[in-house]
Amino acid sequence: ASLRTSADGSLDTKFSTAVASEVSSRIAGDSSLASYADSISSSLVSETSRATTAEGSLSSYADSISSSLVSETSRATGAEGSLNTYANNLSVGIQTEMQRAMGVEGSIDTKFSTAVASIEAAFVNENDIVTETAVGNGYSYTLANNIENSNANLVYVFVNGLRVEISSIAGNNVTIANPGYTVDSSDSVVFQYEKQK
Repeated sequence: ASLRTSADGSLDTKFSTAVASEVSSRIAGDSSLASYADSISSSLVSETSRATTAEGSLSSYADSISSSLVSETSRATGAEGSLNTYANNLSVGIQTEMQRAMGVEGSIDTKFSTAVASIEAAFVNENDIVTETAVGNGYSYTLANNIENSNANLVYVFVNGLRVEISSIAGNNVTIANPGYTVDSSDSVVFQYEKQK
């Protein structure tokens, strides 16, 4: 009986020890699980905070991009307006220059036409030069044509081949200066002049 009692006591002790160990192990396991759960919870809180911060950064970045796009759109619109203004000013400048050039061209044409007309008026046509020969008869002679503008510079008179001066002209009447001798029928008087147009 003493041996059985001793064996039973030993079994009780072992059972109690085993139960206590299991309970301790379970308690330790529960504590580890609680710590792990706390760790996961802390990680979730940290990750949530990081995600919130990242979302805020992304939102700020998106706002910054949007603001930049608005600014760039405004700048591009301004640049387009400047280009349009420049193009309009350039077009006006070209039109003004073309009008000025046309005015200069017209002025040149007018001046050229005036110069040509002046030259043509001053130019003596060959058909307007007349040569007449008369028998000497004193100092006054009547020609077949009026002299252009009664201009003495347009008449040359030669007596026997020698040029003599002109005293006066009136239409087709020419009076020569006294050459120092009497001009008579033995003399030949030649007139070269421009006739009136």
